[in-house]
Amino acid sequence: MYSSTRDMLSFGAAILSNRLLSPLATRKWLSPTTFTSSRGHVLGAPWEIQRADRLVPDGRVVDIYTKAGDLGLYHTMFALVPDYDIVVNVMTAGKEVTDEFFVQSHVISQTLKAIIPALDAVTKQEAKKNLAGIYQDKESDSVVELEVDDGPGLAIKEWTVKGFNVLGNFTFYNIAASGRTLPGIARLYPSSLKAGSQKSWRMVFDQVDDERGEPFDEEAVYPDARCVNWGTMDRFTYDFAGLEEFVMTVGKDGAAKSLSPVGFGVSLAKQGYM
Repeated sequence: MYSSTRDMLSFGAAILSNRLLSPLATRKWLSPTTFTSSRGHVLGAPWEIQRADRLVPDGRVVDIYTKAGDLGLYHTMFALVPDYDIVVNVMTAGKEVTDEFFVQSHVISQTLKAIIPALDAVTKQEAKKNLAGIYQDKESDSVVELEVDDGPGLAIKEWTVKGFNVLGNFTFYNIAASGRTLPGIARLYPSSLKAGSQKSWRMVFDQVDDERGEPFDEEAVYPDARCVNWGTMDRFTYDFAGLEEFVMTVGKDGAAKSLSPVGFGVSLAKQGYM
């Protein structure tokens, strides 16, 4: 009843920065517990989670953790967007907003439509400056080239280890997928694992291309049927290490210093890093 917008924004920032709970407890808290009849809404405790697929150009899902509250003619909605470290809070009062049930949700949606595309564009610019480029170890004849394109994450343009084209032959590392060509662009995505200046990234590539995927999506009884990447992690391993795992070492200025494909045991220095 007595919280101000400033109070709620401070509260949200404390959640996202793990100042109230440990990182593990926060991740468990920011999780769904049950579903609704809407594909765009799932429920947590106490979160009302909106799964938005219209906020960024590449169409990826952005989860919005909201909590609405009402007392008579007073109505509020509190929202967290962990992917972008955003906190939004809307407080309204009066008969006009009471008669329209969705007004707070509408304000949140319009606010995020304005903010997130701009933040996404800035994020890509920063990634292009700090993370994209060529990582190389001339002694072992190994190189990885990363670039920022219109898609999510960092696109892998080249991946060679000890003179061998890993990217072009990646499926041969798993007998079940042996011989198949990569149907899409291989990309690196950041994970939540980090230690000091080192951060873990995971490589993901499309499992089904558009030619096969569109009919599969049409035939399936559920949406996005071709999206099975969540079940493919660590299918390609060597010496108990996932071949899709990369460790990036980042300097204090936020720029990458080196990149290591964990399963191949090589460390590649970022070319041009000062």
